Amino acid sequence: MSISRLTASLASASNELTVAAAALNFDFSLVRIDAPDEFKLIGPSLSANRRADAEGGKAHVTARKLGALFDRIIPPIPNLIKAYGHRASEISSTPAANPQASNQAGIFAAHVGADGTTLWAAATSGRSAIAVHLLACLLARIWTGPEATSLWAEIVERRRQEVAASFEREEEVDFPTLSVVRQDFSRTQLAEWDASARGWLRAADIAKDSELKQLMLILKNIDTTVDRAPDPYEGVIRVWRKTLTTLECLVSGMPQRVSDGSVLMAIWAWHVYPDLILVKGANVDVRFKDPLISSGGCLTIGLQMEDEAKGFDGVHWSLSLANLRYYGDPVVSHRAVVPDGSRLSFAELAQVVLGSIISQWTGYENSLVTAAEFFLALWDAICYGATSNEGMDMSEQERQSAQMFLDIEYNWMRILVDAARPVVESAGLEHQTAQQLIKLGQRRGSNFFCTKIPSFFGLLNVRTLISLSSSTEAWIKLLREVAAEVMTTRSDTSIPAIIRYASGAGRVFEYASVFPDLRTSNKRKRKGSSRSPSNLKRWISSKSAESLAKKGSKGTGYAEQAPYTRSKSHPTVRTTESHSRRPRKVTTMNVECWDSRRVQIEGLGEEVLSREEAGVSSIDEACLKVDSQSDHFVCMMGDQAVAALFIPQSYQAYYASRFRNVERQNIKTRHATEMLRSRSMHVGRLISCLNGGAEVDEGEEAHSFSSTHRQLRRTSSLRAFSSAARVYKLLSKATISPKLLSRPFNSGLWIPKGLKKLENQDLSFLQGDHLSRPQSFSCIALLESGIHNIDPSLLCNVIALSSSDSIYVAALLLCDSWETPLDDEIRRISGNIGRAGLAMLFAPENVRLCPRDDTRWRLVNHTDFDGAPGDSFRGTSLHLSFTGYERPLDTDSSGAQDVDVYLLETRISIHDNGAWIGDLNVMQSLGSEFLSKLTYPALCSHSTTSKPIAWSMTAIDNWDELFDAPKTACIIRAHRNWIARLAFICICHQLRRRTVVLPGHGGHPNKFIDLWRDGGSDHPTYIW
Repeated sequence: MSISRLTASLASASNELTVAAAALNFDFSLVRIDAPDEFKLIGPSLSANRRADAEGGKAHVTARKLGALFDRIIPPIPNLIKAYGHRASEISSTPAANPQASNQAGIFAAHVGADGTTLWAAATSGRSAIAVHLLACLLARIWTGPEATSLWAEIVERRRQEVAASFEREEEVDFPTLSVVRQDFSRTQLAEWDASARGWLRAADIAKDSELKQLMLILKNIDTTVDRAPDPYEGVIRVWRKTLTTLECLVSGMPQRVSDGSVLMAIWAWHVYPDLILVKGANVDVRFKDPLISSGGCLTIGLQMEDEAKGFDGVHWSLSLANLRYYGDPVVSHRAVVPDGSRLSFAELAQVVLGSIISQWTGYENSLVTAAEFFLALWDAICYGATSNEGMDMSEQERQSAQMFLDIEYNWMRILVDAARPVVESAGLEHQTAQQLIKLGQRRGSNFFCTKIPSFFGLLNVRTLISLSSSTEAWIKLLREVAAEVMTTRSDTSIPAIIRYASGAGRVFEYASVFPDLRTSNKRKRKGSSRSPSNLKRWISSKSAESLAKKGSKGTGYAEQAPYTRSKSHPTVRTTESHSRRPRKVTTMNVECWDSRRVQIEGLGEEVLSREEAGVSSIDEACLKVDSQSDHFVCMMGDQAVAALFIPQSYQAYYASRFRNVERQNIKTRHATEMLRSRSMHVGRLISCLNGGAEVDEGEEAHSFSSTHRQLRRTSSLRAFSSAARVYKLLSKATISPKLLSRPFNSGLWIPKGLKKLENQDLSFLQGDHLSRPQSFSCIALLESGIHNIDPSLLCNVIALSSSDSIYVAALLLCDSWETPLDDEIRRISGNIGRAGLAMLFAPENVRLCPRDDTRWRLVNHTDFDGAPGDSFRGTSLHLSFTGYERPLDTDSSGAQDVDVYLLETRISIHDNGAWIGDLNVMQSLGSEFLSKLTYPALCSHSTTSKPIAWSMTAIDNWDELFDAPKTACIIRAHRNWIARLAFICICHQLRRRTVVLPGHGGHPNKFIDLWRDGGSDHPTYIW
């Protein structure tokens, strides 16, 4: 039956029935029912605006209409309503979830706090309306705003048709239900109903954060569907009724068993937590110990059907949305509760970014713990280099570079290190959550940074690591461990392999065996005790490099000094060749130094031999001491100028491919981590390596970070992330949509072009630039929604952004007008303006002023300023309202019925003791050429107490005195009243009066005005 026929039938009823129906229609939107006792704490916790709307405004009308429309199909749920009332009251009483307004919120004070509008509207509209509010939370939890609005439009229309059909069949239908069928449900009403529920969910998530995290850990291991009904109305209503009934039983203490995800989604949306038993392999008991659940109320989650969740992860729901677009086939939409369901803090986003980076480092030893330990070791190595002199071969310039590196506040490396830290240093839930987030980045964020970052920033290269360390022991340890991984069999370890390294004392070559020599030794220690069988041997020099050079010139064979530049290839080392380069000046090796080194090495369990006494002057002779049958030896790995591993030339062909793979595919991460922990790193070179300064041989693949033209794109993503961190520094408790991970981060239109140009000469590659105000709002819009990529040029006049539970406000609207915050300083206020989607607030270009009223001449005194501080404008206030004009922003949603992003014209009005003074355009006024700000004088001895003023000025103590100001200099007394001071700046701009703002605290105006008058200005208006 059509709605029009139902209307006609109602109209043809008896006069008495028609009058009663009309009365019902009237009472329907105006009657207010006392809220249940469990809900009564909610109303007083709301802002005045929200409470008024919930008790008698549009929200109340919507709640009453929806409650009446669905009343007959709602199962009885008295215990669930009682429990939900207690939980909602608990949430609204949590300061973190529902902060109260303060003076710092300025014009947004009326919009501060949790959005409990629909909740309180439902509580004051009857129990059926509370059940409809629960449905709103259920839909808002999993569907986007436009999708949920589309579902509401469809189920409302289908329910109206269902009621009309029942009336046609002469079935019993309540008058309130019949009455509401005749009412209109606009999409705007439904969208605002959904938006308020979203704001409430965000606040509730903050209050129940620990329970929510524990639930998310459970849901990630469950793959099931919410409902499989293809029809949206049937599916939504069935899920709603089922979840209401099941939670009613659980709250009442009756155990329940389910095999789909509908009840889990309800637990997630309603913040009521029964104990869970997961039947998946071994049973897993999860105890929430929620006091709202009576004893025995336990939910058992059974096994899913084999084909039920095929192709999807987590708890998911698919529906066909016929009302999403104006034209076209229904849009099939799929949404998952997990793993992407929970919004992220910026710190958590950093962990996802870390996972995105790690996901590109496949094929290596990249477990989460190993990767996290690498980042921490890298950071600690730079910190140690900047703060310690112990054992560090580093110039003062390097040390300063390291300190500058650490001083960069929004250093993207610092952000990644902080993201890695919980993986290593935390335990329990925090550790598990960190691992989940990093794994989320690995799964979903492989394209988050649009080009592949070299594995571990190129630090898994043997030659690079050796060049970065100044420790001979670290070189030897590294080469031995890598050789043991390449030469793994017993036959491999029997091959004579030798490490030649440049000695740190004399800068001459010394030698070490690679593999243990298990032959026993009859040698004794210096004090006569027996020596244990020697595993490893070392041939060290007992003479200085200078004396060896002299012997070498006479042909004695001791001339193999360490060269001081790198070789460009790995040739066979000739024992008789001496280097023609002038040797570096070295210190003389004395007996005490020799003994000290021998004791040190013997302490490591190695046998120490004198290179000179053993007759070892070259790598070949060193290897002959290990194997008398060997021929010439060749370098297989490392840097010949510093430390390298050699094997007999006859084995070169056999092992060449193995060692080549090590050079190309990199070593295991733990080797780099241990080297970084050795406290022997050249920090300046390490930082240079991160910026593409590491040296690599010609013809080899460049392993260093940013070493090719692709560095521009690599660093631009990281620097853009640093810029976003700078914006989010003041956005306390702001959250980010995981949908952001589905697109390259570098594709954001908010990223300034300058970020794509890298300056290699300094540390600018580590940090992003300051963003403009439009860029900052564009950045927030993208991170808040995950999908809306807005051109900043469309946001030039935007002063604030409202979305769900957050109002993001330009800092200049929330601080004293004497201050000059940076453009990227945005503040977050917990609350919203009650509108759906992303609302971008902007002021009208031409604002109005109250006409001057000459009948108020008795209020104009224009007394001389006596130098006394004071605030004559305590009754001045700013108020926010909307003109009704809004303009959609193009975000690739052509054809959609609901506008999700739009510019909203916003009126900021001044009132003085309730009387309207005028409207403001703050952005325009603060950028005015008529405005000047005086800073503190260097040596100002004046106090803020009353002092005679040195210049004749007129005091302005009310608004009429400003509008009818004299031609002389004036001073407005609004001391430490930042709201009034901002209002005066804007009004003076509109009056085209030159304005000078004095500091809002400290100092007397005498000195400031002296300085200003010295500049020769004519009769300005001072604001003090």
